Amino acid sequence: MKPLGVELESLSYIDSEEFNEEQAKKEIEGLIPTNVRDLQIKQDLLQHNQHIINKSMPRILVIATGGTFACVQTPNGYTPAKGIINRLRLYRSLYDEDFTKEYAQHDDENITPVTPFNKRILYKVLEFEEFLDSSCMDIYDQLSIAKMIK
Repeated sequence: MKPLGVELESLSYIDSEEFNEEQAKKEIEGLIPTNVRDLQIKQDLLQHNQHIINKSMPRILVIATGGTFACVQTPNGYTPAKGIINRLRLYRSLYDEDFTKEYAQHDDENITPVTPFNKRILYKVLEFEEFLDSSCMDIYDQLSIAKMIK
Protein backbone atom coordinates (compact mmCIF):
# COMPACT_ATOMS: atom_id res chain seq x y z
CA MET A 1 0.00 0.00 0.00
CA LYS A 2 1.41 3.40 -0.97
CA PRO A 3 0.62 6.40 1.28
CA LEU A 4 -1.36 9.06 -0.52
CA GLY A 5 0.78 12.03 0.50
CA VAL A 6 4.24 10.73 -0.41
CA GLU A 7 4.42 12.25 -3.88
CA LEU A 8 2.99 15.57 -2.76
CA GLU A 9 5.39 15.83 0.17
CA SER A 10 8.34 15.37 -2.16
CA LEU A 11 7.48 18.59 -4.01
CA SER A 12 9.46 21.33 -2.25
CA TYR A 13 7.30 24.27 -3.30
CA ILE A 14 4.08 23.03 -1.69
CA ASP A 15 4.82 24.72 1.64
CA SER A 16 6.56 27.72 0.12
CA GLU A 17 5.01 31.18 0.25
CA GLU A 18 5.29 31.34 -3.54
CA PHE A 19 2.58 28.72 -4.07
CA ASN A 20 -0.92 30.14 -3.97
CA GLU A 21 -4.35 29.70 -5.47
CA GLU A 22 -3.72 32.29 -8.19
CA GLN A 23 -0.72 30.30 -9.40
CA ALA A 24 -2.84 27.17 -9.54
CA LYS A 25 -5.45 28.99 -11.65
CA LYS A 26 -2.77 30.24 -14.04
CA GLU A 27 -1.35 26.73 -14.31
CA ILE A 28 -4.71 25.37 -15.37
CA GLU A 29 -4.70 27.99 -18.09
CA GLY A 30 -1.24 26.78 -19.12
CA LEU A 31 0.58 29.97 -18.11
CA ILE A 32 3.09 28.50 -15.62
CA PRO A 33 5.13 25.25 -15.39
CA THR A 34 3.36 21.89 -15.53
CA ASN A 35 4.46 20.76 -12.07
CA VAL A 36 1.77 23.01 -10.58
CA ARG A 37 -0.86 21.51 -12.92
CA ASP A 38 0.26 18.06 -11.78
CA LEU A 39 -0.16 19.22 -8.20
CA GLN A 40 -3.71 20.42 -8.96
CA ILE A 41 -4.58 17.04 -10.50
CA LYS A 42 -3.19 15.26 -7.44
CA GLN A 43 -5.14 17.55 -5.13
CA ASP A 44 -8.32 16.87 -7.10
CA LEU A 45 -7.66 13.12 -6.83
CA LEU A 46 -7.10 13.42 -3.09
CA GLN A 47 -10.32 15.38 -2.70
CA HIS A 48 -12.26 12.84 -4.80
CA ASN A 49 -10.99 10.00 -2.63
CA GLN A 50 -11.37 11.86 0.66
CA HIS A 51 -13.46 9.03 2.08
CA ILE A 52 -10.35 6.83 1.87
CA ILE A 53 -8.25 9.30 3.83
CA ASN A 54 -10.97 9.75 6.46
CA LYS A 55 -11.50 5.99 6.63
CA SER A 56 -15.22 6.47 6.14
CA MET A 57 -15.37 4.00 3.28
CA PRO A 58 -18.03 1.40 4.05
CA ARG A 59 -16.45 -1.91 5.03
CA ILE A 60 -18.19 -5.24 4.68
CA LEU A 61 -17.09 -8.60 6.05
CA VAL A 62 -18.25 -11.56 3.96
CA ILE A 63 -17.99 -14.90 5.76
CA ALA A 64 -18.19 -17.79 3.32
CA THR A 65 -19.43 -20.93 5.02
CA GLY A 66 -20.28 -22.72 1.76
CA GLY A 67 -23.60 -22.88 -0.01
CA THR A 68 -24.66 -21.31 -3.29
CA PHE A 69 -22.41 -18.26 -2.91
CA ALA A 70 -19.29 -20.46 -2.84
CA CYS A 71 -20.32 -22.81 -5.66
CA VAL A 72 -18.59 -23.29 -9.00
CA GLN A 73 -19.75 -25.39 -11.90
CA THR A 74 -18.08 -28.79 -12.25
CA PRO A 75 -18.77 -31.78 -14.53
CA ASN A 76 -20.84 -33.22 -11.66
CA GLY A 77 -22.90 -30.06 -11.10
CA TYR A 78 -22.30 -27.16 -8.73
CA THR A 79 -20.08 -27.63 -5.70
CA PRO A 80 -18.62 -25.20 -3.12
CA ALA A 81 -15.01 -24.22 -3.84
CA LYS A 82 -12.34 -22.03 -2.25
CA GLY A 83 -11.20 -18.78 -3.86
CA ILE A 84 -14.34 -16.66 -3.72
CA ILE A 85 -12.36 -13.42 -3.55
CA ASN A 86 -10.66 -14.23 -6.85
CA ARG A 87 -13.94 -15.11 -8.55
CA LEU A 88 -15.44 -11.81 -7.41
CA ARG A 89 -12.54 -10.02 -9.12
CA LEU A 90 -13.95 -11.13 -12.47
CA TYR A 91 -16.86 -8.69 -12.08
CA ARG A 92 -16.09 -5.04 -12.84
CA SER A 93 -18.99 -3.88 -10.67
CA LEU A 94 -17.41 -5.62 -7.66
CA TYR A 95 -13.71 -4.94 -8.22
CA ASP A 96 -11.66 -1.91 -9.15
CA GLU A 97 -8.26 -3.47 -9.82
CA ASP A 98 -6.15 -0.30 -9.71
CA PHE A 99 -7.86 1.11 -6.65
CA THR A 100 -7.68 -2.22 -4.80
CA LYS A 101 -3.97 -2.61 -5.53
CA GLU A 102 -3.35 0.95 -4.32
CA TYR A 103 -5.39 0.97 -1.11
CA ALA A 104 -6.36 -2.53 0.06
CA GLN A 105 -4.15 -3.75 2.86
CA HIS A 106 -4.69 -7.51 2.53
CA ASP A 107 -5.01 -10.06 -0.29
CA ASP A 108 -8.49 -11.04 0.90
CA GLU A 109 -9.86 -7.50 0.37
CA ASN A 110 -11.43 -5.90 -2.69
CA ILE A 111 -12.64 -2.37 -3.33
CA THR A 112 -15.54 -1.64 -5.65
CA PRO A 113 -15.67 1.08 -8.26
CA VAL A 114 -17.55 4.22 -7.22
CA THR A 115 -21.19 3.29 -6.61
CA PRO A 116 -24.23 5.33 -7.70
CA PHE A 117 -24.09 6.78 -4.16
CA ASN A 118 -20.62 8.20 -4.90
CA LYS A 119 -18.89 5.79 -2.51
CA ARG A 120 -16.55 2.87 -2.84
CA ILE A 121 -16.97 -0.21 -0.68
CA LEU A 122 -14.14 -2.22 0.80
CA TYR A 123 -15.09 -5.83 1.40
CA LYS A 124 -13.13 -8.66 2.92
CA VAL A 125 -13.92 -12.33 2.33
CA LEU A 126 -13.16 -14.93 4.99
CA GLU A 127 -13.71 -18.57 4.07
CA PHE A 128 -14.20 -21.49 6.44
CA GLU A 129 -11.44 -24.09 6.23
CA GLU A 130 -14.11 -26.68 5.52
CA PHE A 131 -17.39 -25.49 4.07
CA LEU A 132 -20.55 -26.23 6.03
CA ASP A 133 -23.97 -27.39 4.99
CA SER A 134 -26.35 -24.93 6.67
CA SER A 135 -28.92 -27.66 7.24
CA CYS A 136 -26.38 -29.48 9.44
CA MET A 137 -24.98 -26.51 11.37
CA ASP A 138 -24.99 -26.67 15.15
CA ILE A 139 -24.18 -24.24 17.96
CA TYR A 140 -20.43 -24.84 17.61
CA ASP A 141 -20.53 -23.79 13.96
CA GLN A 142 -22.47 -20.68 14.93
CA LEU A 143 -19.86 -19.89 17.59
CA SER A 144 -17.13 -20.24 14.94
CA ILE A 145 -18.91 -17.65 12.81
CA ALA A 146 -19.28 -15.34 15.82
CA LYS A 147 -15.53 -15.61 16.53
CA MET A 148 -14.75 -14.65 12.91
CA ILE A 149 -16.86 -11.52 13.29
CA LYS A 150 -15.05 -10.52 16.47
